[in-house]
Formats: sequence, structure tokens, C-alpha cells
Amino acid sequence: MRVYVLLPRDVANSVSDSIKESIQSRLCAALEKYYGDFAPSEIHFSGGVKALGVYVMERAPHSQAETDREIREAVRKAMEVPLPGRDWDIRLNYQAFNPNFKPAPLDPSTGKEPVPKAEKEKGGVKLEEFDYAKLSLNYQADEPHYSFEQVILPKETLDKIMEAVGTIQVEARVFDEWGLRNIIPYATSAMNFYGPPGTGKTMAAEAVAKHLGKKIIRAAYADIESKFHGEGPKMVKAIFRAAEREDAILFLDESDSLLS
Repeated sequence: MRVYVLLPRDVANSVSDSIKESIQSRLCAALEKYYGDFAPSEIHFSGGVKALGVYVMERAPHSQAETDREIREAVRKAMEVPLPGRDWDIRLNYQAFNPNFKPAPLDPSTGKEPVPKAEKEKGGVKLEEFDYAKLSLNYQADEPHYSFEQVILPKETLDKIMEAVGTIQVEARVFDEWGLRNIIPYATSAMNFYGPPGTGKTMAAEAVAKHLGKKIIRAAYADIESKFHGEGPKMVKAIFRAAEREDAILFLDESDSLLS
């Protein structure tokens, strides 16, 4: 079990050892309800990074959408006392997205953020990864407008949708408890809705999000394509980054134009 507390340089410089100890104890108390007992030594601090957040690498046993929201709220409350007024980016089960995630701390010799090797080789040119994070802020998740009670579909179509949705709902049990993650590291589910306008493709996508208790990010081909060569693929990666950040369902409208 690993938890990373990310602190930008200005925050890290003001955090004393006593505040770190307070953060460790409060996070342990907040998370043990969902993850069981773990030592304060499993909570690591990284100062001088780009983000301000708490990254919980593992998923809570039997975790579902409602439980994930509870965990995020518990973490937010735990961080509010030692460091009030901060907008925390809280990630759960982040190991599934980035198993090698280990944020770089401040360089002890300079007290500054270490310069990545790729930046040195390019003469200090900003890494593209940070560009994707910045671009992803153009996309925000919204609450879904429709549920399956409002979507009229043939039974065969609805059964196929619910089978795909079920993959996400039983992820913790099948992939973690039953060990399938050792064979297939990532539990993903993608659906391709096709048909003429007015058949309910958008409504069905929003109903999926509603059913899973998640928000939805809507993106169309016009939002992605650019007159500049190479910008389109960057926007695609940025959209997926936004969906990961928001823990949201991603709906790509007019995807036939994009995927061609």
C-alpha cells in the first residue's frame, strides 16, 4: 500500500515535520476504514512537483463508485485541518493507470525541482506530458442528463450494454479478489454506438454514466481536430487525461471521423 502526498514547491517549503506527522496520522485514520491497517511509513511526501494532490495507488477491496466518492471525501477532510483552503487532486487506484508512478522530490542539493533528463537533452524544452495535463483542463465532466429509464432500446442491445457496464462494476472482485489482474492488468470497457441521428446514441452514453454513478465528458470531432499538424493526437491524449482526472465516462461523438 502506497500513498503519495504531492506538494508544489511553495507549499512544501512551508510544511514542517509536525505538519507532515499530522497529515500521516489523519490519512491513516481516514483510509484504514476502507483499506485496513497500514503504517504511516507507507505515506510518502514529494515536494516541488507540479500537482497538489493525494495519490492512493491501490484500490479499496469491494470498491464501487459510491465507496470511491466516500474515500475521496474522507481524504479531503483529513487534509483540510493541516493544510486548509487547498484544492486537492485525489486519485484512487492510480497504480492501474500508471504502475510506475513515483513522483520526483525536490533536489536536496539545490532545493529545487529536479530537471528531467529529457528536458536537459532538449535544452530545457517543456515535456509534452505537462502539455497534455494543461490541455486536459479544456475538458470538464458534467452530470449525465439521462438514465436507462428514459432510454428505449431493444432487449438485445440493452443486454450488450449492461454486459460491458458489468465489467466495470465487478472489476474489484474479478480482477483483484480472483486474481485476473495478474493476467489482464487493466479492466477496460469500450462501447461503439452506431446508427442514424435520433436513435439514442448520446442518451445511451449518458445513461451508462448515470448507472455507474459517474460524470461524463462529451467531446466531438470538432473539439479535437486542428489545422496544425500533430495537434489532433495531442488533444485525444488530453481528453483521456481529463477523463482519468475526473474519473468520468468519456463520450466521443462523431468518432467515425476521428477513428478513420
